[in-house]
Amino acid sequence: MARTFERDHQKILRAISWYSKGKISQNTLDQFLAYWSVIEILAKEYHQPTERTETGIINKAYQCFIDYFGEIDQWGLPERWINDISFIPV
Repeated sequence: MARTFERDHQKILRAISWYSKGKISQNTLDQFLAYWSVIEILAKEYHQPTERTETGIINKAYQCFIDYFGEIDQWGLPERWINDISFIPV
């Protein structure tokens, strides 16, 4: 199984590596950046291509959430919640 992941799913292995770094870090900023890296890696690789996802990683992350949880209005979260809590300029 490890060889299959190494050969066919390198992005998942990279995401797991960043997740592990976030789990063991004692620095809050380092943890945040590690977890954001996981979201970025997975969103880039596994989003459903749409007109929205042609630009920006945040749009790809949104699309992944939509694919998994349904439309945004069903989440019970404020509009543009990712942009409002992110430290990364858009």
